[in-house]
Amino acid sequence: MTDRETYRGVVYPTDCDVMGHMNIAAFVRAFDQATQHFFHQLGSDPSEPLRGEWGWADVKLTIDYLGEARPGDLLYVLSRPEALSRRTITHRHELRNAATERPLAMATFVTVRFDLRARRAAGLPSALRDAATDWIARVATAEGNDDDPIDNPSGASKG
Repeated sequence: MTDRETYRGVVYPTDCDVMGHMNIAAFVRAFDQATQHFFHQLGSDPSEPLRGEWGWADVKLTIDYLGEARPGDLLYVLSRPEALSRRTITHRHELRNAATERPLAMATFVTVRFDLRARRAAGLPSALRDAATDWIARVATAEGNDDDPIDNPSGASKG
């Protein structure tokens, strides 16, 4: 499997708006939690930001809402890296209903590695870059895509 599970949760009534379905803040919270697990799966140390060393800053987020979630629905997120540049990683997360397998939302993030001391973007660590590159290659092989997404974050064809 090319996508990895990075989140599981349940929709509580407090996650819902006046129309009775999960609100935008709850969708973003699920994706944010999935992102923490995603980076951990790539080898990032989740305690680095707490020590004031390194962190991650989302510089772009796009969400496509595909369906409604209601109180009591069980959810999970599948995640994958999509592209790398020297300082950023583009990653995709799909939120699904665990009972029906129906996709509810798709989020794409562009995230920069952030030096918390210097307060600026920094290069991706080589171990994380290698892990992401390997994962992206497995996705490309599984999907029959021969375009190289490394240092081509737009996904534009090179041919």
